Amino acid sequence: MSIEHFSRQVAARRVDLEVAEASFADAADQAKQIHQRIAAIRARSEEITAARLAGTAGPESAAELFALSEDARILDGLHRDAEDHADAAKPDRERAALAQAEADLRRATEEAQHAALIAHTREIEILFKRSLAAVQKSARARGTARTAADAYRIDGDLLSCARQNTWLAADRGG
Repeated sequence: MSIEHFSRQVAARRVDLEVAEASFADAADQAKQIHQRIAAIRARSEEITAARLAGTAGPESAAELFALSEDARILDGLHRDAEDHADAAKPDRERAALAQAEADLRRATEEAQHAALIAHTREIEILFKRSLAAVQKSARARGTARTAADAYRIDGDLLSCARQNTWLAADRGG
């Protein structure tokens, strides 16, 4: 698969993540709003209870306290559901999918760079062989050498690499 394919995958996973994060934010906000409503109900219930204990509450306070208690009970259930929904909406899968897509893109890019280096090295190798042949031809024409080795002394590291399939000294900073 191409780098373009993996780039499109990364872009699509980013969009998926943005959508999932927005959905999660909405679900978390809904749970927060219910929690705030419960807190307001409990605060009002505490006010009524304090007034009843102080003897300053009217007879209707019992009915209001009961209604608030029922509201809080129902909202507690809705709050649990909203929190469960928010937990389920967490964009963990989308984050993981984006991370995987980015890793795939990085791997494809590295593979493409490596393939380009190999192709470039092949081009250089062809040019090097042509140059050696031209040097040998020129040396023969001048009568100064019979073989390529007589005409041009190849770097020892390059010879070692070719013979033993080892890394060049240049890789070690030499």
